[in-house]
Amino acid sequence: MKKIRNLSFHFFIIGQLQTFKDYADYIEHNLGRELYDFEESMKELSDDEKEEFVDWHYDEIAQYRDDFPTI
Repeated sequence: MKKIRNLSFHFFIIGQLQTFKDYADYIEHNLGRELYDFEESMKELSDDEKEEFVDWHYDEIAQYRDDFPTI
């Protein structure tokens, strides 16, 4: 009976790890897509607009950092 319990625990852990890996892959894919969109939108801007665009994003990052706790 103990072997069955250990085996079911093992499969539970493997399933949770696979779920976490799938989630990490999803996040990595979305961040890559966002970075690509960001770079593409930067190509369309003038130098002054680029500076404003980047400053705005830095402000958003700082605001997010201040509003939400670190993980």
